[in-house]
Amino acid sequence: MAKFNLADVISGKVSKLDTPETAEIALDLIEPNEKNFFTVEDDITDLCESIKLNGLLQPPVVTPAENGRYRLIAGHRRHKALTTLWAEDPEKYKTVMCQVVHPASPELEELMLIQTNTEARELGWSEKNKAAARAETLLIELHKQGMELPGKLRTHVAKLIKTSESQIARAKFIAKNLIKPLQRDSGISDSAAYKLAHLPKEQQQELYEHYKTNLYCLTASQIANYQKKLEDGRAPFWTPPPAPRSCYEQKTKGGEYKKCDHVDVIADRKKKKIPSWQKCGSRDCCSYCAYRYDCEDVCPALAKSLDTSRKTESFRVCSALREARKRKGLSEDDAVKLLGISHDQLLQYETNFNHTAASVKKLCQLYDTTPNEVLGFDSASPAPATPAPASWIPADQATDLPDGYYTLLYEYEQRIEGQDGLPLLNHRTVLRQDGRWFSLLGKQPLRLSSQEEKLVAVAPAFSAPEGYTFFLAGVDEPAVDDLADYIASEGDLDE
Repeated sequence: MAKFNLADVISGKVSKLDTPETAEIALDLIEPNEKNFFTVEDDITDLCESIKLNGLLQPPVVTPAENGRYRLIAGHRRHKALTTLWAEDPEKYKTVMCQVVHPASPELEELMLIQTNTEARELGWSEKNKAAARAETLLIELHKQGMELPGKLRTHVAKLIKTSESQIARAKFIAKNLIKPLQRDSGISDSAAYKLAHLPKEQQQELYEHYKTNLYCLTASQIANYQKKLEDGRAPFWTPPPAPRSCYEQKTKGGEYKKCDHVDVIADRKKKKIPSWQKCGSRDCCSYCAYRYDCEDVCPALAKSLDTSRKTESFRVCSALREARKRKGLSEDDAVKLLGISHDQLLQYETNFNHTAASVKKLCQLYDTTPNEVLGFDSASPAPATPAPASWIPADQATDLPDGYYTLLYEYEQRIEGQDGLPLLNHRTVLRQDGRWFSLLGKQPLRLSSQEEKLVAVAPAFSAPEGYTFFLAGVDEPAVDDLADYIASEGDLDE
């Protein structure tokens, strides 16, 4: 077997393990590589649009498979986009230009797959760990087959997948020590995952349960804050304080406690045939009940504070999320099951919860709405209505018009044409008063200038803005009686 030149692999020349050839291949003859463990994202809309606009800029790399078919080595995302386009236009996308390579062994083919998929993307800790582990296994197998591997194996692996030895060790540590639920959470950054992996498993689970339930994104700073509180002997998470005693029991001058009148209302509500989460349960005060914004029996003493809360921006956002849930057709029971939370927590999210970007995003995805709609950006500044086009009246039909302001449209005496070959028109805003026409620029009745020839049409004009009036000093000279006289007066151009 030929000597394995690892330098070519490490320097990014895996495709030169064999001289590639270019060939146009039917798309339905190309199949994904079953050994590809790298993520192929679901949303390929942008790539599809790019291919439509610019064509395929980089051909996929394939190797011959059985029965005249081909197996992908590089370009799984491009192949997915082309398959989507092929469904839209079978004739245009039925073939694709590919680079065809012939690796000398299955191990070299898989190394080529790993190298080409790591050089064009930024790997997270999970893919980095899988790529390193698999590359190490393949290189060991090639060494057993007689290929030389000078130097440290970890160094070769790091260069092959375009990372450092310390990053490989870090990814391996995370994979070994991070609990499974956190490993499945793709929203956790590499730095957060590394911090979590150093914690005892019970603390990892506690953090996971708390932040999952509260719709937060678990960050490295939150983990550090959690550790600091534990070191200081404090509770790691804030919990609401118990309802103050004075809220439902008042101390008299004699030292005895007198219950407020609403305690009896709460007791009666516990007996009502209503959903369990709407019952008062163990509560003896409305102050800390999540249902207080919707409850018909809420304590009157809270009316003012509840009214104030309903006027806040936070409450408006919560209400918008509730309306989005209802439009989606999800009941409270449905939402509780999908989110994995209690009814009390759902009521908080829809009434008095201070939402984070993460919670708004997650709920919007669940309810098929957008943050813009929930936050009010779509309706806060509605686009101004487009004014209706003017209703032009031909000059020979413009008789008996009511008083008001009008726009006159007229042709030049000497024809001037636009780029489309049609004659250009001029316009003037005038006043119609008592059946006569007046210029807005002073005391003069309306007259044609020497550069105008004939009137074409008339349309009602705008009115003056509030607080202003048009400049019209007065009309004390004979005026044109009607449009017919106006048009007939075109010979009198100087006065």
